[in-house]
Amino acid sequence: MNAVVELDRLCVALDGNPIIEGVSFALQPGEMVALLGSSGAGKSTLIAAICGHVRPTSGKVFPGTGAGFVPQTPFATRSPLSVAEIVSLGLPRRGLVTSRVERRRSTELLERLGLAGLEGRRLSELSGGQRQRVAIAAALAFGSALLLLDEPTSGADPILAEELLALLKELTRDGHTVLLAGHDARRLVGCSDRVLGLAAGRLVLDVSAVDVTAGQLDAVYARPAS
Repeated sequence: MNAVVELDRLCVALDGNPIIEGVSFALQPGEMVALLGSSGAGKSTLIAAICGHVRPTSGKVFPGTGAGFVPQTPFATRSPLSVAEIVSLGLPRRGLVTSRVERRRSTELLERLGLAGLEGRRLSELSGGQRQRVAIAAALAFGSALLLLDEPTSGADPILAEELLALLKELTRDGHTVLLAGHDARRLVGCSDRVLGLAAGRLVLDVSAVDVTAGQLDAVYARPAS
């Protein structure tokens, strides 16, 4: 099975400071993968490198064609754009048929994510959960099979978090690959197929979610000896 994305000894430095050091792993079609680590471990930088938003100092990301990305705070709630307009921004341009194709694809995505009927709404009129779903729809519109989310359950109440994770799991059954970065180890491990652990920019854990132990998770979050 061909990997959706593969990292080969990836290193990233920002302002001369090493953030990611020698990380290698591959993500397979239909996988839901939890990327765990404490604050400052390098999770957001790693996702940015996979998306192509930051350039590696060494190593490679294959195929390097980008991914659908949902940041922790997807949108400013004062955006003047409608829900349909936001989603259509991610759609590839198709010349003269763009408008018609965009409308159909936007409608399909919004229906798929339980947002039918909200096409004309502004973000300020939506709940936090609805805004998160709009962000996912916009990321899916990008067209990549890979969806990356940074802290998707941060600030969400338990019911909203479970609904969001169930939706993402459903997307993997359609063939998407989902990588979730976050701190909520119990919840993310519980919904994932596989667990990656990042500590001080290094990959210290790569194991099936059903096999991960409490001791392994503790090691991911352990503070380095001073």
